Order: sequence, then structure tokens, then C-alpha cells
Amino acid sequence: MHHMYASFKNDAGWFKEIENKGASLLIITPKKQENIQKTILKTSITISIIYDENYKIMQQFDVAFIPSKGLKFMYNTMLCTDLKNAQSDDSQTLPVHATFIINTDGKVIWSSKDISNIIRKSNRYDR
Repeated sequence: MHHMYASFKNDAGWFKEIENKGASLLIITPKKQENIQKTILKTSITISIIYDENYKIMQQFDVAFIPSKGLKFMYNTMLCTDLKNAQSDDSQTLPVHATFIINTDGKVIWSSKDISNIIRKSNRYDR
């Protein structure tokens, strides 16, 4: 979580530059509303954050990842993250880090997904 907060603060100028060019930015997350509010308070982020209840948006964009037992153990125990209470449901589904550029017609014209980071962590804790 600490990395995410640092990233928001470091990227603030980049976000502003994109908005100045007429684009809109959104963050979509399966984190519950109370956790979204905590993130906003910690980071002072001004980008809209949308709660993806039941992973509907994540599934539509193919960025939902159900972690292995080892990865769940790492997040819940070693990193002190309570995924069951933080996310939409008990599946502890995680979002794949992804960026999409969607034009005014609603068509994805560019995307980047980083599943490798989650897979590396998963492999490390499933031995």
C-alpha cells in the first residue's frame, strides 16, 4: 500500500499534464468505499476513484486476478492486508495493474496490462 501512495504523489504532475490536454483520468478499484476514502485522505488525490463492486469492470477489461493461497497468505499475513475486508467480496480478487486509453466513442485505442508483477509474487510464495 505504501508504494501506491508514493506513486500517486510522484505522478501528480503527470496526471495534471494529461488533464490539461483535455483527457479525463479515473481509477477503478475493487476496494470498498471506506478504503477508497482512506486513500483519498492519505494521498490528497483529486482523480475520480470508482468502486468496482463485484469486479464487473475488472472482468470486462480482463484485469481480475484471483490470487493463489500463497499470495493470499503473503498479502494477508506478511503485508498485514485484510483482502477479505478490503475488497468487494471474499474471493480476495486483485486488480492487475493496467492502463487504458479510451476515445470519445468508447473504444479502447491503447492498453497496457502488467500481470507479470502479480505472477512473480505468486510464484515466490507458492513453493
